[in-house]
Amino acid sequence: RVYTSKPRTNGLGYKGLLHNPDSWNTQEDIMAGIIATRKMHLHVVQQTGFFAADEMLYPDSIYYTMDLLAYLAVGARSVEDQFHRMAASGVKLPVGLKNPTSGDFSTLLNAISAAKHSYHMMYRGWEVQTEGNPFAHAVLRGYMDKGGRMHSNYHYENLCELYDAYREYNIGNAAVVIDCNHCNSGKNYLEQIRIAKEVLYNCHNNS
Repeated sequence: RVYTSKPRTNGLGYKGLLHNPDSWNTQEDIMAGIIATRKMHLHVVQQTGFFAADEMLYPDSIYYTMDLLAYLAVGARSVEDQFHRMAASGVKLPVGLKNPTSGDFSTLLNAISAAKHSYHMMYRGWEVQTEGNPFAHAVLRGYMDKGGRMHSNYHYENLCELYDAYREYNIGNAAVVIDCNHCNSGKNYLEQIRIAKEVLYNCHNNS
């Protein structure tokens, strides 16, 4: 996982390598950021033999790095955006769509369904036709209620609920990735190993 763009709730602060490749310099430089992003992903491939995952924060920017990626994620704040859904339908990579910050499964399943369909759309000034992405799937990352309290959704009951929702929406390839970070861990990284172990236990001991 090599995320090169950082979503900002209020738009302020460091926006990631794509915007500011020099963390010591506050002035943004997108062109230098694109070059630095490609170099970083290429370095990962050269050093590990693995292609990385990145977040599709800006659908237009994936044009510059898609040949160096193995996976894309659509974030919780972007999953309701129509352009992100349509762009995901044209990507030749598996795309994980995170549940929205509210935790609503219906919004998540609508996004996955949309990403699996084909579209006639505008992209980077071109009129294009997407084929639909059969590998679009859910990513559960927990959610926050109206009172600002964090809740997890990685438990066995949550997975059963998601599976039933997949069937209700008649969506094939009912896959799911559990994000052990964010609200699932209460943003406590020390909890992530325990969460991963619980998910693996449920996979092996429940049918």
